[in-house]
Parts: sequence; structure tokens; C-alpha cells
Amino acid sequence: LALIDDEQVLHQLSAPDGPYMRALRQFPHVTFVASPHYDHLVPFCSAAALPSNPHPVPAKGCPKLFVARHTGFSERYHSIFAPLLHGPHCHACSNAIGRGFDGSRESGLSMTEEIGSPLTASPTISDESPSSFEVDSYGELEYPTQMITDIEVSLPQLRRLEVQAVMFSRLLTHDCMVLKYGIPTAEGMRGMHLVVSILEMDVKC
Repeated sequence: LALIDDEQVLHQLSAPDGPYMRALRQFPHVTFVASPHYDHLVPFCSAAALPSNPHPVPAKGCPKLFVARHTGFSERYHSIFAPLLHGPHCHACSNAIGRGFDGSRESGLSMTEEIGSPLTASPTISDESPSSFEVDSYGELEYPTQMITDIEVSLPQLRRLEVQAVMFSRLLTHDCMVLKYGIPTAEGMRGMHLVVSILEMDVKC
């Protein structure tokens, strides 16, 4: 779809003044959840909408479930993440777009466009040539560069939660974090508790 997209659907989905981003902006929180490694269904850069993956491959003996990084969350959430934090948690990586605990932008990518004038009804689609496409740092995803910028500009409430599961194999499916052979796992329950705790804090705030 990224390469054969005469209607520029992907650009329409991420256009700051388009109907899709206007709808997402109605939510007080928008959270992208991504697994740094082993998720072959939705690679990290696709799930996190980032141009590169700053996370090293999990080392032998690391926890089976841990929070590799979180950005865009206020300090109120820090106690939720603290028990699961593991590894090099650089909140401002040179190749990653993110926000710190205070919600400020932390980025190695220059963001020159901000939301300013009232949004119009029809989306403005940038005119990109195939040369505007880039490949992420692991060669798993090809994306138009303007989309990354548009998502950041369009969603000031965007948060990212990057959770690594290192469990039963190096092929991560989206249910193995919670279940093994249909039986709930301790790591899976911790993952569910993490999600529920975030939602509870969202409601309180």
C-alpha cells in the first residue's frame, strides 16, 4: 500500500487536517504500544511510528517482560512503570521521536511544523515522490518520511509504551505474552496489570 497508493491513503490517514487525525484528537490520550524485537506481525517502527529502533536485542538472562522505554507520560505514571523498567532507557534517542515525563518534545528529528490555524475540512496531502520513502534501521519497514512528521504534529497527546516480551520463542505473537498453551502466565498477568494500571490512571486524571 505504501508503494502502490494512487489515492494516497496513508497520507490521508496521517494528514494533520484530515478527518482521521481530527477524530483521534478527540481522545485525551493516544498511546502507541510497540515491542522492540521479535514481533514479526507488527515490527517496532510500524507499531511505534518511528523511523528507527534504538533498542538493543534483549540480552541473555534479561526479564521475560519489561518496559524498554516510555515517552509522553507524565510523572504520575512513573510508579506504574518503575517495577518493569529494564535496560538502557534513553528517553531522547538521536533517531527517535518522543516526549519526556513532562510532556515536552524530545527528539533528534527537527520538528518545524506545529498545529496552529483552525483545521479545515479537507486534508492537505503532501506531494511525495518514491525517493521520499525510507527504510527503518532494521530493514523491516518502508515508510514515507512525511507520515512520521504528520503523526507527531497531529497528535500532541501521543504517548509511546515500548514493552519487550522475551518468553517462549523468538517468534512473538500477540497472545503469547498473556497465554502459554492457553494457560495464563505470570509475565502475561504482569503485562495485563500494567495496561489496567495505565487505564486506571487515565481515568483518574
